[in-house]
Amino acid sequence: MKADFSIIQIIVYAGFLLTLINIFIHAKLKLRTPFARVVQLLNLYLALHFVFIWMVETIWISKTYLDQMAPFSLLYGTFLYVANNLTRNERISLRKMLPHLIIPAFFWLWFLIMLFQGISHTNMLYVRMRMIVAILTLSCYILGTILFNKKPILPNYRFVRPIIISGSIVLVIMVIIAIRVATRKILPNFDGVNSVRTIVYLCMFACAILVFRVQLGMTKYMRS
Repeated sequence: MKADFSIIQIIVYAGFLLTLINIFIHAKLKLRTPFARVVQLLNLYLALHFVFIWMVETIWISKTYLDQMAPFSLLYGTFLYVANNLTRNERISLRKMLPHLIIPAFFWLWFLIMLFQGISHTNMLYVRMRMIVAILTLSCYILGTILFNKKPILPNYRFVRPIIISGSIVLVIMVIIAIRVATRKILPNFDGVNSVRTIVYLCMFACAILVFRVQLGMTKYMRS
């Protein structure tokens, strides 16, 4: 347990540090394009997620299940989908974004209500619904990104294509983990929970690295 916890700490601290570096790079670039803003929003979302994990590990030590119940995973697919569309010159208005935000907003409201009322990891209705919705939505966004978007990427964003593919692979890993957790009915107090959490946090760290790579690509483009 101690070794697992140490690994988790290293990943969380390193991931948060990388998000701070990404914020600094974004401030230096001073890009105001919709794509750059979405990338920065993803980075801030990752930073918030890492902070939440840190709070669970240091403040709510007896309630580590909070980390697994918080519906952070429901927005990562949306970020991938929106970023991919913006590289293909598809304008995404607020009206188009609302349907993508309804489900995450619903689960966040549900989670916050339970949090203030005294959340319990035995609320299986919430756990099962969130797990099923996460699997379905992530799968749909992955398929939509890889298979069904046939528009060509704009020349300015060709460097993003391998990064988008890498992001899709990271989400595939998260879906596989979610399916295994759901089918094995793993609860927050099972023996291998830290192994699952470590893999999820590594996926988050990989996302922070991808944000870093995108911003490096944008830096090279500005200099060319």
